[in-house]
Amino acid sequence: LVDEVQWVRDYCGGTLRGLRPGAPAFVDSALAEFDAQGVAPRQRLERVMAVRAEYRMLDDELRQWPYREWNGERLEQHREAAVEKLMECWHRGLEQRFVPAGRRLSLGGDDLGSGLLDLSGQHLGELPQVPAAGFAHVRSLGLSGIGVSLEGINGWLASFAQLDTLSLARNNLAELPSAVAQLESLQQLDLSHNWLIATPSLQTRLNRLTNLSSLHLQYNPIGRLDVSQLRALRTMDLSHSALSDWPDA
Repeated sequence: LVDEVQWVRDYCGGTLRGLRPGAPAFVDSALAEFDAQGVAPRQRLERVMAVRAEYRMLDDELRQWPYREWNGERLEQHREAAVEKLMECWHRGLEQRFVPAGRRLSLGGDDLGSGLLDLSGQHLGELPQVPAAGFAHVRSLGLSGIGVSLEGINGWLASFAQLDTLSLARNNLAELPSAVAQLESLQQLDLSHNWLIATPSLQTRLNRLTNLSSLHLQYNPIGRLDVSQLRALRTMDLSHSALSDWPDA
C-alpha cells in the first residue's frame, strides 16, 4: 500500500525543487502552507502540476523566440538577454503564488526586487508569449527602447495587470496603447521620447489613470493636454514638447 499523503508531499516537494533550484526555504514554506491551509492531496497535485505545465510552455516559447527572424533581422543577442530576465522573473514569482506575504521572511529576503522586470534597451522586434499568471507579481515594467510595435506592446501589457510603474519611453509611439488605460493601479508612467500628440483617444486613456502620480511626456510633439482628471498627479515633465499653453488642471 502507498501512503498517499506522503507520496503527494514528496512529489510536490521534488517538483517545486526542480522549478526553484537552490531555494529550499521556498519549498519548505510552500509545503508548510499546504498543511496550514488543509489543502487536500489532489488539490496539491493539481496546483503543482499546473505550475509545472506552465513552466514547460514558457520554457519552450523562450527557447524558440530568440531565433525567430523579425523583418529579416536576427536578434539572438538582445533576445537571449531578455530571456534570462523573463525566466528569472517567473521563478521569483513562485514565492508569491505559494507563500503568503506574511510568511516570506523565512526566505532570507529573496522577495526583494521580485516585482521588477526591466527589458529596456534590448532591441527585441517582437515580444514572446508569456502566461499572465506567471507574471501577476510584476509591479514595475520597463519597456523603453525595445523596438516593438504599438500592437505588440498593447497585446503584451494584458499579462501585467497589476503594474504601478511602467516605462514606454523611446519606442516611436504615435499613440498611447489602449491597454494602458486598463492599468488601474498605475502610479508612474514614462512616455518620453515618443511621437505622441494630443488626440481624443490619448486624452480619454490618460483620464482613466486616476491613481497616476508621476507622468513623463518630455520630447513628444504634444500641443495640449488636460490633466484635470488626474487628481493624484504630483509630478509631470512636459519639457521639449509643442505646448503653447499650460495644461488644463
